[in-house]
Amino acid sequence: MTSSPTASQSSWSVVEAEDARSIASSSTSTLDPPSQSPIEPPALLGIDENNILRSRISDLERNNAILEDQLREHRYITWNQSDEIVELREKINELEDDKKYIAAGFDPGQKENQREIAKMKIRIGQEGDKARNEMLAAYQKHLKSLGDDVQPTKKDLAESNVILSNQAKRIEELVDQLKEATEQIHHKETLIDELTYIAQSLETEHAKLSHELKEMGMDQKKLDGYKTSIVNVKKRYKRRLAQREKGLKVDSKTNKANVVQEDDKADSGLGDPSKEADDKVQSLKKENDESIQFVDQVKLENEQITGNGAGIADGRREDLN
Repeated sequence: MTSSPTASQSSWSVVEAEDARSIASSSTSTLDPPSQSPIEPPALLGIDENNILRSRISDLERNNAILEDQLREHRYITWNQSDEIVELREKINELEDDKKYIAAGFDPGQKENQREIAKMKIRIGQEGDKARNEMLAAYQKHLKSLGDDVQPTKKDLAESNVILSNQAKRIEELVDQLKEATEQIHHKETLIDELTYIAQSLETEHAKLSHELKEMGMDQKKLDGYKTSIVNVKKRYKRRLAQREKGLKVDSKTNKANVVQEDDKADSGLGDPSKEADDKVQSLKKENDESIQFVDQVKLENEQITGNGAGIADGRREDLN
């Protein structure tokens, strides 16, 4: 190998040298007397290199197996965490939606809680009213039982003060509820006015659109009439062109037969060799060519009329206008 040795290669070279010396010393100790100096046989160096390479390969295989186990464990952890990440992302999206919803003032839970709190306040107030009414009735009954000339005691005065204090607090609560209800009614009236204005605007727009649609409907009737007339014109021209084409085909076949017949007569010598016969043949050929050209022109017109009615429709519309 021509590459420069690395730290691992140098460490392996030290190991190789130590193994080589140990093997050489063991081999010389068994074969030679102790007094002789050890001699390293050159054949053992190749064997030591193979053993070292095998050990290195086994080390690499063990490291590879460890890395594969770590990779499998990492994949397993990543797979489990991916589900958790998906759930967390969904939860984050839900929280973001809730945040936007709450920021816009459309939190149904908050409104529901406010309605429940208002109901509880009313219920508590009604229960308090019931308790105070019962206490007041009992107090009045107690006073009647004592008689008209009997003065109320301190206990009776304390109870009456408690009742008056509770009644004052209840009146304040009712006043606050009345103010809140008045504000809600004012808000609803404002909303009703806005909705009424929107409804009137929609009615005005609806009337305008109805008028425009009515006018468009009249124009639509005219367009339908134009379309019907165009279809009738196409049908009429199609029939006429078909008849003309059929007649011209017959004339073309007749002229071709006459030309062939005259040519045969001229070739066989049975025909008139005079100039009139030649002129007649040329005239028939010319008529035949004109018939063929006319047939082709009729075919082209027929295809244009039957395949593309836009030009006829535009022309017909201009004529009608």
